[in-house]
Amino acid sequence: MIAVAGGKGGCGKTTTTLGLARALPGTVRAVEGDWDLPNLHGLAGTPREPPRPSRQASHPPRRTPQPSRETSRPPREASNLTATVGHRTDGDVRVVPPPTEPADADRRCHLGRFREPDGESVAATLVDCPSGAGPDAAAPLSVADRTLLVTTLSPPALRDTAKTAAMARELDAKPVGVVVTRAETVPEGVSAFLSAPALGTVPAVRPPVVSDSRVRSAYRDVAAALRRSLGGDGTAAGSASGTMSTPERDRETSTPERDRATSTPKRGRRTPEPDRTTSDRRTADVDPANWSYPR
Repeated sequence: MIAVAGGKGGCGKTTTTLGLARALPGTVRAVEGDWDLPNLHGLAGTPREPPRPSRQASHPPRRTPQPSRETSRPPREASNLTATVGHRTDGDVRVVPPPTEPADADRRCHLGRFREPDGESVAATLVDCPSGAGPDAAAPLSVADRTLLVTTLSPPALRDTAKTAAMARELDAKPVGVVVTRAETVPEGVSAFLSAPALGTVPAVRPPVVSDSRVRSAYRDVAAALRRSLGGDGTAAGSASGTMSTPERDRETSTPERDRATSTPKRGRRTPEPDRTTSDRRTADVDPANWSYPR
């Protein structure tokens, strides 16, 4: 599971989530992680409400807990159990909207369900994260294996993305790289500032952005760089065969870097305080305001 995160709203996280999901091979889930301002479904052209799973679906049915006789209050969380089923779009992309009752759902518990086997071979799961450094933004990072940073080249966006990167490291979701949007090239100081390799750029185009041929080509390049960064052959984020790495393959070709991106549940994590997500070293050593930007 990869969290697509950035410090500023409007930096291109949702576009990157959908664009990368379309570019990766195999069945890819694009999960809405911003429950307050969900727009992944709108960009993908899918319904806002989760689909109702059919009896013939491969997703195993979940039992709805029966209310206790001692209380008349129904289990409101049960209405959110079907929220892990996504809408099919663009062939192998499955877009998962937020729960129908987000106020009654636990974010970490909801996102943790995507780590459970559901009878379908899924190559990768991408989570479109909220902006900022609060608890809502920390929840996806506490569940994800790695973080993909997304930012523009504006100094405020870069500084906020550095905070997101620091929070991701504290939550053991180490950034795998950064995607720079609305740019043709990446200044040399970006990777040093964020302590993450630049995986590619996405040009600024007129809407609809995800339908532009240049944007699609850019995300194909980012997908290839992401697979190389995750383990050489891309098994952590989608292999050429379109499947996740199997237990047999992991035992044969296991590496420490690849093991960090497997679907082993992460336990015992704590959510950091919002004011502890800054990185004094990164913001002091390199000042984005002094960089020369391509025009």
